[in-house]
Amino acid sequence: MRKLILLLVAAVVTLFIIGCPPPIDLEYELTVIIDGQGDVFKDPDREKYPHGEEVELEAFPHDGWEFSHWSGDIEGTERIQTLVMDEDKEATAHFDQIMHTITLEANPAEGGEVHGDGTYPKGTYVTVTAEAYENYTFHNWTEDGKVVHEQPEYSFYLVENRNLVANFVFMPEP
Repeated sequence: MRKLILLLVAAVVTLFIIGCPPPIDLEYELTVIIDGQGDVFKDPDREKYPHGEEVELEAFPHDGWEFSHWSGDIEGTERIQTLVMDEDKEATAHFDQIMHTITLEANPAEGGEVHGDGTYPKGTYVTVTAEAYENYTFHNWTEDGKVVHEQPEYSFYLVENRNLVANFVFMPEP
């Protein structure tokens, strides 16, 4: 009996030291959450994963959005991440909307006022307007010294930051 007890103690100590491998039939779920607008592709793409399997996640932003970061059981700012499935896991891909700024200026400042500046989501259809003061008339819109529009109301899709100048001409009364 004493030999049997020593043999059992030795077996338990050996298993404790080297560890017990998990049962082969364990399967885990991977939950992917999307914050913002984008997609996440899993490779391989399954409902459940066996213990120890590596899963590659790749985040793809929709137009007008950019990938920001991962949270949950993975963290980081790289679009591609790899998880080892050793328990149920959750990963959230965060996407931020791309924003652009319109800066408007009246030239000369006493010639009139401008409306429509601000920050907008990429792809927004924006209208800016210029209104001449008394004794001034609107001449044109310029950007980086180049004429971009010749009417006081200017509409466009915003795909980048814009710095527009509304140019006014002094027209004294006769």
